[in-house]
Amino acid sequence: LDIVEANEAFGIVYALKPEVYLWQFGMVLYYRGEYERGMEILEGNAKIYEERFGERGSEERIWMDACRLKLKLRQNTGQSVTESVESERVSESRDSESDLPNEFRKVVQLTRELFTASVEENLTTEILTRAKLRQLAGAAPTTDTTTATATATLVRDPMGYKLSSWYFLGLHHDALGQLEQSKECMRNAQAIAATKGDEDIFHSFPALHMTVRGWMDTGNEVPVAPTQPKQEEEDTEEDIMMQSIMDSVMGLGLEDVAGEMIRKGLKNDKDESTMKLDLIAVLIDELIESLL
Repeated sequence: LDIVEANEAFGIVYALKPEVYLWQFGMVLYYRGEYERGMEILEGNAKIYEERFGERGSEERIWMDACRLKLKLRQNTGQSVTESVESERVSESRDSESDLPNEFRKVVQLTRELFTASVEENLTTEILTRAKLRQLAGAAPTTDTTTATATATLVRDPMGYKLSSWYFLGLHHDALGQLEQSKECMRNAQAIAATKGDEDIFHSFPALHMTVRGWMDTGNEVPVAPTQPKQEEEDTEEDIMMQSIMDSVMGLGLEDVAGEMIRKGLKNDKDESTMKLDLIAVLIDELIESLL
């Protein structure tokens, strides 16, 4: 998918038929940084899909929230934004799908919850949902670095959970402006995608993201995921989720940590490191409770 060519082609289609169902146009607009227009296209496509099939337009709404988070990021950095991203509009958009069946695809469901939590600034749900997606993604794939092609080894992913989890985690980090974390996730997704066929266009999405962001290696090489030293014992799913929670909390600023402590009725008069450790312990308990 060439972003420039796709934008021109999709633009022509929309000019001729404004009511067409073409959610990929919103994805293209996201990568072009046209977030207001992207939200408009994606919201319209979500409604078309939901009215036509009676199911949630999850992919459309994931990308719509990605655009919304990018707009909030612009607002927070003092840039002018013409599109409203206020909570009233978000709630109105959520209400339009309230009578539809729940999303049954596990990774997509968790991704929806993750983006929704970020839009609504629900930090606890964001951290716990990210941990659950990290569980599905599994350990970062080891790769064969002796060849130009990234060949993920020891990765069994027949249902595509690992690939899609790494990809959507990377997209979420990207929407939040966390580019280093996004790059790591996308590298892992690309390493797995390289082992799959090209029958599903989704398999090309990690490479597309990395190309647009300028993360692809030069020449004919495909970027590989970070290699890992062999461990006597692989991390368990519980280890992965707890590590995700720790990474999320340790990456928070003091204001966010203190605010979350207050919301949970915990003391926030300790030093930053101690408060983070206390918050990690509480979140791990909440994660365990949510999984029971």
